[in-house]
Amino acid sequence: MKKKNLLFIVLIIILISFSSCYLVDHLEIPPKPFNSILMVLRDDGIGIGKNDIVKVYMNGQEITELKADGYKALHIVPGDYDMLFLVFDETGAEEYSLEFTGTIEPETVYRSAIGFKLGWMGFGKFFKDDAVFSYAIFEGEIDLTETLSPK
Repeated sequence: MKKKNLLFIVLIIILISFSSCYLVDHLEIPPKPFNSILMVLRDDGIGIGKNDIVKVYMNGQEITELKADGYKALHIVPGDYDMLFLVFDETGAEEYSLEFTGTIEPETVYRSAIGFKLGWMGFGKFFKDDAVFSYAIFEGEIDLTETLSPK
């Protein structure tokens, strides 16, 4: 009987963990004329990766660091970008990297995310979408329109 109870508890935890991904809010910040917004998100799932450090790079330039379950809105000029999420453990050792190239169209909101689900992972692309997990913490906006150019 104890094994059945333990299995039931584990299944409930897994279902809650995965179902929380469907609770969604939407960004209320419109893109500036002729520019776009890229939301970068960090999803720590059940919390195992919360002590890791996640840094965001675009075109080789460090842009920001994301806190646990946080996201930021980056105002950017449309164009092609090399994107890199780097994850470091508590000691500063590189744990995971996600690198890809994508195109940002004008006056559009995009998102890109990295998450911890049985290990760090990401989709490796930009999504035309302003949805964020309802539990995500908005960490602010960064205007990169004067300091970061497309490739």
